[in-house]
Amino acid sequence: MARRAVRSDAASITGVFGAGAPCFVVDPRQRVVAWSEGAARATGLRPSDALGRRCWEARTGRASSRRPAECRGCLPVGDRAGTSSSGECVPLPLPARPDQALVWLLGDGGSVPGLLLLGALSSVLSRDVFSSGLDRALEILRRACRADDAELFLAEPGGTDVVMVAHNGIDRDAFLERDRFGPGDGYPGAVLASGRTLVSPDLSRDGTFRRRAVCEAGVRRYECVPVPGPLGPLGALSLAWRVPERAPAGASETLVESARVVGMAVAAGLAARREAMEAALGETDGVEQRARACLEALRRAAGASGATLLVVDEGARAELTVTVGRPPTLPHGFARAEQWLWARLREGHGFALGGDDPHLPKSFRDQRRRGAPSYCLPLIAEGRLLGAIVLEAREPSEVPSGPLVPLLAMASEAALHLAKPLRASPPTAEKPAPAIDLRCFGPFEVRLGGRLVPNDSFARKKALTLLKLLVLRAGNPVARDELCALLWPEASGKSVLKNRLHVTVHALRAAIEPFHAEQRWLFVRNEGDLYYFDTDVPHRIDLFELERLSSLAFRARDRGDLHECLALGEKAASLYRGDLFADEPYADWCILERTNAERRFLDLTRKLAAVSSELGEHDRAAEWLRRGLRVEPREEDLHRGLIELLARLGRRVEALAQYHVCERILRDELGVSPMPETRRLGRLLLDQRSPAPRDPV
Repeated sequence: MARRAVRSDAASITGVFGAGAPCFVVDPRQRVVAWSEGAARATGLRPSDALGRRCWEARTGRASSRRPAECRGCLPVGDRAGTSSSGECVPLPLPARPDQALVWLLGDGGSVPGLLLLGALSSVLSRDVFSSGLDRALEILRRACRADDAELFLAEPGGTDVVMVAHNGIDRDAFLERDRFGPGDGYPGAVLASGRTLVSPDLSRDGTFRRRAVCEAGVRRYECVPVPGPLGPLGALSLAWRVPERAPAGASETLVESARVVGMAVAAGLAARREAMEAALGETDGVEQRARACLEALRRAAGASGATLLVVDEGARAELTVTVGRPPTLPHGFARAEQWLWARLREGHGFALGGDDPHLPKSFRDQRRRGAPSYCLPLIAEGRLLGAIVLEAREPSEVPSGPLVPLLAMASEAALHLAKPLRASPPTAEKPAPAIDLRCFGPFEVRLGGRLVPNDSFARKKALTLLKLLVLRAGNPVARDELCALLWPEASGKSVLKNRLHVTVHALRAAIEPFHAEQRWLFVRNEGDLYYFDTDVPHRIDLFELERLSSLAFRARDRGDLHECLALGEKAASLYRGDLFADEPYADWCILERTNAERRFLDLTRKLAAVSSELGEHDRAAEWLRRGLRVEPREEDLHRGLIELLARLGRRVEALAQYHVCERILRDELGVSPMPETRRLGRLLLDQRSPAPRDPV
């Protein structure tokens, strides 16, 4: 009677897809409890012969106590994800019966119905997305598309990198060769920066793919799509096949649709983590009490054995240290990497000590081999680095960087709450100007202690270029040979170049180092043939400050704090005095950084125009659009936004004049006509009608 009840209930489940649906239901022991007519036709096994057997026995028709190779690691019921190969079936959750799973047989050319697959993804992601949901979702997607590997990268909430948060498949170690990419770097970084899908049909011939171990593992086809979020891509979702022909015909469309489901779940999960931190700190007062509450919340979220929060001053010197649980142990050599560490934290980057970020010092990467990873998170509020948090996980992690992004989201929320009691502390004497202030936008300027260092103080012009090169690396060391190649690309002769660099470094230090006579270097330092700008000393660099402030403005907008977004955005925009290193307009060693800085500023003007419009400050919105056009007059969407805004305000003559300006610039500089939507606006204005109201950007 019990078996008949189970079969009847399972029939009602599979009946949704028709009697011929090739699927069956298994219990927690992976024994078949329901067998459809479609499954019987696909396997040649009658329901009476399938019921009670292990799923792999029923699927293959052979009795065996040992799982086949493709079934090893498959756990269709429960919270853990498996790592078996692509196989011929896809286990899917049954929300109404969490103790059972629906198994869909793929067969020759078969596929899981789209709605069923997306529903299954939504089901596993509706739990805590960052604990097990993403792992299960990747397994379902990978098996449904007959892929060998699936991975997910997410963007840091306050930084610019994308970080691997989940992987499922048989080539995990190979994919973990790199678990972080910068903007535009590798497939994940390029997809995040462009918002477009990238496909490589044959990685063995793809020179842009950054992980050699993946190619050596035999992976050939790789597809990477953006994970959409409310305000732009949140990351990149990828599938990989060793045998490209195994990819079903609709795999690309399935990947895109799945990325939308993942994006909604990730956005909701990050918001929930921020809300959890806000709730944890809501009833506390004072810096130390809030610090302890913050650490406890992060320790619970990370499953960490201990956590330390360090509050620092402008020079990254400790002002307050708070620890809960067992004090985290840091890898040998951590103190030597401190200068690198604080430079990365100021930029909003967090990282896993033990991940495979190639920029990490070797001692950091080696921790992964010794045990559980530690996580280092920045605390940034109002553009200032307040301190850092270090957490030590209890257990090793298959993807060391997996918990990093949700922890960063919680840390960014904590920084906002910690900043308030810090501002309320007793006032201290006014802090001196940074020891060095470097203004990279517009003509390059160097200020020491608030005073401008004239260009003629540098005995060699290349000394200024050398300083710019070191600044762009943000404290990371640069090899002597690389500097020589950038400074004198046409020259040859190793000894000649070595001597030139020695003379140039001497000229640079003579101009800016306060203790030059004693040969004690504060700013331009070296370890053998490796040179770097020391970011441990008090300093200000407008290039990185603009990145920090604009990231904070964007996060304030995400939280709905429009006034704070405008205040931070105005501070950031005021730093942009012109092109990066405008005094060297033809330098090719900074083309990428110059372009990225300009795009950052234009994105900022778009965001601030939209926020100003939301607040009803339309004149202010128009000025933000004009500021963007003064930097890049060929940005048609800025023209269009300004035309729409002026028309909505009843300023038809100005709107029509702006349309003609847009038309002329596009024709004269690009040789193209405006886009159809822009031409439609022009026709409406000529007809003396106003377009329907909408956001200006």
